[in-house]
Amino acid sequence: MKAGDVTNSLVEKNRILSNEQVGIRTLGSALGATIQRNEIGQNGNVALWLTAGINAAKVHANLLFENGIASDSSSVNRAGIRVDANDAITGAIEIFNNTVYHTDENTDRACMYTLSNANNVDMRNNIFYHGGGYRSLNVQNAVTGMTERWNMHFDNSGTSVILIVGTNYNSSAINDGPPSTYTTAEGLGEDSLYADPQFDTVGGGSKNDYKIKDASAAKGAGDPGGLLVATDIDGVSYTDPPNMGCFAGTV
Repeated sequence: MKAGDVTNSLVEKNRILSNEQVGIRTLGSALGATIQRNEIGQNGNVALWLTAGINAAKVHANLLFENGIASDSSSVNRAGIRVDANDAITGAIEIFNNTVYHTDENTDRACMYTLSNANNVDMRNNIFYHGGGYRSLNVQNAVTGMTERWNMHFDNSGTSVILIVGTNYNSSAINDGPPSTYTTAEGLGEDSLYADPQFDTVGGGSKNDYKIKDASAAKGAGDPGGLLVATDIDGVSYTDPPNMGCFAGTV
């Protein structure tokens, strides 16, 4: 799905599966767009691509799984969620309560990828699980106004889990409290966890496989300061504090 000017548009409750290219991509102005409660899986390229012009947008309670599976290696930065350069002066780009299970093993293809000047990106209550042993988060260049809190990161290996402007951080750096170099940007890295989210079935290929188990550390571990998203991908109300990820309940 590729859209041009999506100012104040609502993209909701779509199932985009087994596409050779991008799942959802915005082009041109995307001021005030809301992309929520979509299921995007097993597509060849980026699952959700927010290109230049994205501004004051909401990306809430989406499930993005097993994307970036094209056999060729020519498509760089084939991330789960990719945010390109933007002006973002009207308001933050809200990346809230999404579940991203990414399997592309090539360099730079993280669950969450931000390019240079991807400003005012606010990431909270997400699950970023990289099943290919690569990074859950890659912030390519210095940005302003970025927030990364109350997210769960996992990558199967525990090494080089997060890349922030050329510096790698492993699982211990996340769980022991991020070092000062990681928190240069305001709110970067606080309250996030490195842990297996305990999906019902890892790589199962269907939506409900990515519900978390009752014993998951992601249960009730979201931002305790009030609900950022009212309902999950199925329309079920989140409790406060909410689960991380796109499902309000557990299995």
